[in-house]
Amino acid sequence: MELLVFIILFFYLIYVLSPYILRALGRHMIKKMQEQMNNQAAQAAGQTQSGKHTQQSSSKTSSEESRSKIFTADEGQYVDFEEVK
Repeated sequence: MELLVFIILFFYLIYVLSPYILRALGRHMIKKMQEQMNNQAAQAAGQTQSGKHTQQSSSKTSSEESRSKIFTADEGQYVDFEEVK
């Protein structure tokens, strides 16, 4: 009987606490992924400069890096469109 109460209480606590645990894990994973992306972007920027690491690229903040262009100048193009009413 005590084992059954313990099992029920255990699963109830998991049910109640799971949103908080999942939210914390999600934040942790997002933070890790952002760090990896920033590291990859820094490495890619270093490779495109032929190994030259300028002080300007190292002084970028994470908000500037998140707003930087993904594509180079020769990739993609703008398309004019007209709104039809």
